[in-house]
Amino acid sequence: MATTLQIKVKPNARTSALDPQPDGSWRAQLRSPPVDGKANEELVALVARHFGCPRSAVRILSGASGRTKLVRIETEGRSGGGRRTAPATPTSGPRRADRAAHKVC
Repeated sequence: MATTLQIKVKPNARTSALDPQPDGSWRAQLRSPPVDGKANEELVALVARHFGCPRSAVRILSGASGRTKLVRIETEGRSGGGRRTAPATPTSGPRRADRAAHKVC
């Protein structure tokens, strides 16, 4: 099973963030400049961290040189055979509960 996200990217932002939008798409603010693929690398790492997946499970399907991208998160082939749940112990950070609600891997 795989999940595909439409993400609008804003490079050169003050902070890195990934936020859902009311229309079902996502907005990514990236600190990296859109030079030599640095912003794309940061986007893959940000999506992987947000959804609790390895970076190897995240691919940019289209829009590598544009601001609107289609990103695929692969969830097949993982041992355990199912969705990963939120950690049993609480962790610090203001958005941890928000991330747990969006787990894909």
